[in-house]
Amino acid sequence: VRTRSLVGGFKRVSEPKLGFVLLHAPGKDEVLVPYIKDIFPKIRDSINGILGFQGSRPVRIEIYESPEGLAEASELTEEEIETSGTIALAKYGKLMFVSPKALARGYGWMDTLAHEYVHHVIQQQTGMKVPIWLHEAYAKYLQTRWRSEQSLPMRPSSQHLLRKALRKNDLVTFEEMSPSMAKLPSRERTGLAFAEVYTVGQYLEDKVGVPGLQQVVKLMGEGKSDRQALESVLGVAFARFQKQWLRFLRRQKWRSVPAGVLDLRVFKDRDDPEAEIRKIGVKEAEDFTYLGDLLKARDRPKAAVVEYRKASRKTRGVNPTIQAKYSDALLRVGEGETALQETNTPLEHYPEHLLLQLNKGKALKALGRFKESAKALEHALRINPFDVEIHTILIEVSEKLGDAKTVSMEKRALKIYSKFAPLRGPLNLKNDFLQP
Repeated sequence: VRTRSLVGGFKRVSEPKLGFVLLHAPGKDEVLVPYIKDIFPKIRDSINGILGFQGSRPVRIEIYESPEGLAEASELTEEEIETSGTIALAKYGKLMFVSPKALARGYGWMDTLAHEYVHHVIQQQTGMKVPIWLHEAYAKYLQTRWRSEQSLPMRPSSQHLLRKALRKNDLVTFEEMSPSMAKLPSRERTGLAFAEVYTVGQYLEDKVGVPGLQQVVKLMGEGKSDRQALESVLGVAFARFQKQWLRFLRRQKWRSVPAGVLDLRVFKDRDDPEAEIRKIGVKEAEDFTYLGDLLKARDRPKAAVVEYRKASRKTRGVNPTIQAKYSDALLRVGEGETALQETNTPLEHYPEHLLLQLNKGKALKALGRFKESAKALEHALRINPFDVEIHTILIEVSEKLGDAKTVSMEKRALKIYSKFAPLRGPLNLKNDFLQP
């Protein structure tokens, strides 16, 4: 009853041939619809193939405008969602996620949709028999398979958490992960738990391949426990599997993130944007950045470049907040090559930083490297499709490449967006935060 009331005024998009029925709030979230139409069949086909699933019923997808909506639609409290950073769930036979417009810079919502679809398929195959640690191992490891033949590497920030925990011998146990990752005590512990289970999926595929991954789920659907299924497929006792996995974990060369900024999710109306400057951790760099912001706001980009350069040098060019501001100022004064260089190093550590990806795309466009520019801009759209500037520049780049499909998609997105917000020229980005 509570959920019916919550989605009662939502718009319904029924696409049975594409495999889904979508419900979203009236307004800007309609921008997401063309992208879901494009990616969901890819997600469905890739995951169904890996897990041996042949479901025929359309999947119900619900998009909520805020974390509060997700809390109201689930058994989680707002506090648990806030503490853990939970953004999506697969439960009650449907996929539920928070719109990227609820966050100041969006998040990787397309991979999140794939993540929740993995959960959905396993639920359909096994009921509620798979424990959360194994559920999440499959979901986290397979969430990028819709856009890559192999699972993409774990994010550097996740590797950083794993490396730190291994050094301290402070991993999250499988038991601690139950009954939900969302109930872990902090975003850092939640992030660590997801990093750990990703490596479980990685280990299993390395040992038994896709057929083995499929067989574990099949056996659990037939009534085997997680231990029994893994022992049968791996051919070793469960305790032995855990020891081998831990050895596998410790043998990897996990990366560290030098700037130490791990959580890129900034919720609107909850987090203070200027707090990110205070988190830089180097007082002189914070002061130079603040001064750069003042100069940029007064339309003095050349002077802003000088101050941001000082801040960048104080942090060795790796802090994502500073580098996003610095590269933006460089673009404003026509220094595209330098702007590109200043995005490259931080993007090695923060590939999901929206402003860095956008600035990279803009710099590459200015340099006439249109194919590379399109790739960076498409990455930015996977994070935040509510930024008009990304759509506009991607149209220009795609026209140069003769990519009619992308041009059509992006023009459609702008047409939808224009129904709910007036379109202007290139956005005047205030500091480092988009306000779509």
